[in-house]
Amino acid sequence: MNSKKHLLKTGFSVSTIFLIILLILSFFSSNESTTNIEVYFCPKDNCENIFIKTINNSKTLDCAFYDLNLKSIEQQLVNARVIMEKDNLNNRNFKSDKKSSYMHNKFCIINKTTVITGSMNPTTNGAYKNNNNLLIINSKEIAKTYTIEFEELYYNKKNEKSKITNYDNIQIFFCPEDNCANQILKEIKSAQQSIYFITFSFTHDLIAASIVSKKLEVKGIIENSQRNVINSEYQYLLNNTMNVKLDSNPNNMHHKVFIIDNTTVITGSMNPTKNGDTKNDENLIIIKDKIIAEKYLQEFKELFSNSKLS
Repeated sequence: MNSKKHLLKTGFSVSTIFLIILLILSFFSSNESTTNIEVYFCPKDNCENIFIKTINNSKTLDCAFYDLNLKSIEQQLVNARVIMEKDNLNNRNFKSDKKSSYMHNKFCIINKTTVITGSMNPTTNGAYKNNNNLLIINSKEIAKTYTIEFEELYYNKKNEKSKITNYDNIQIFFCPEDNCANQILKEIKSAQQSIYFITFSFTHDLIAASIVSKKLEVKGIIENSQRNVINSEYQYLLNNTMNVKLDSNPNNMHHKVFIIDNTTVITGSMNPTKNGDTKNDENLIIIKDKIIAEKYLQEFKELFSNSKLS
């Protein structure tokens, strides 16, 4: 009784203290898990079926694709709004972009509540041969942000609406308007322990130089076919004692992923290249979450162990 009276005198009730405890617990748990994100890796996960299941029977569906050839997915797009890279349109009744640079996105917005994104093109190679990641994000706010970007692309608008791109532990950027390379550089510069990357093409000088300057544990994988392209950073990274390997998969290592300090994941459609940053239409997502990062870390470890030195 005395302790109860003391609580009342100091202005705190038992229910108030309980509420404070719940708020503290929710703060810490929010830094541990992003429950509204599903992560899949192609080809080991059945990305085609996952994609179809997510868009099946949708009331509204908006998609921006670089490429598409999976008939099962195309059949779901009869009543959808779709924009595609003009070089891959192949006489389909979809809209095409009007730019000389690539429309390199790979995302869909379902029922204004869910977003599919990542590195996977909905193609046979994208789902069954190339190494890719596929994200399903359940969030009305994030879906709204992607819808604004979609309508800018679909109606050939020029960034007419501002986008809210920060959602607690998720950040979303669209290239070229959001200076995506600068967003990657910020995360690299904040790294304290390790930087791991898996990327199809890597030709961005500033990103490569920033990684080298950190003097941390660095491991990376670059698609074998891209090792000697013009401005490739592969040899530069090797010359600076970075632990970089070439992918040994006969198909493409198509990820565009950075893992920072085992807690932050950078992914999306953008390769760390000048064109990816300044010319192509791309999307970039940064997720600060240990559980999501652990999933990408396991994918990295599997690919790294099977990759080869030059």
